[in-house]
Amino acid sequence: MKLKIIKQYSTKDVKDLKQNIILNHGDAEKLKQRAYRSGCRNPDLVDDHVLYTVLNKNATYHHEHISRSAKSISALTPRRVELLAYLYKNDMESIMDLANGLMRNYKNVYDDLKALEENDIISLIRRGKNIKPVLNADRLVIDFG
Repeated sequence: MKLKIIKQYSTKDVKDLKQNIILNHGDAEKLKQRAYRSGCRNPDLVDDHVLYTVLNKNATYHHEHISRSAKSISALTPRRVELLAYLYKNDMESIMDLANGLMRNYKNVYDDLKALEENDIISLIRRGKNIKPVLNADRLVIDFG
């Protein structure tokens, strides 16, 4: 059994991803040189270079992450699936907003978000004093094959 986490990025998302990569590494040529020099010693640098190259060739980007961990599938409890569905339909600025929208206890929502973050289903992004929950997926697929 495996869990597929599928995300389709828009043209604007692709532009933002490219801009973030360049902000982190200076410019595309420096990134390319650093990635080739580091080889496999710095896989994150190589990943950024490969991603930037792919993004330069495509206006949109489709990313599929497959988890074969039973833990990632067990992380999808009914309450967490409800949370994901709500988050998919509503852009939440903070965990408190999400907890209020779901009419659930903040601590329970926070614990659910941390479990989902550990399995790469969501990201928690700090925005000033708030932590914004963001989906890493447009679709989740459980494959029994």
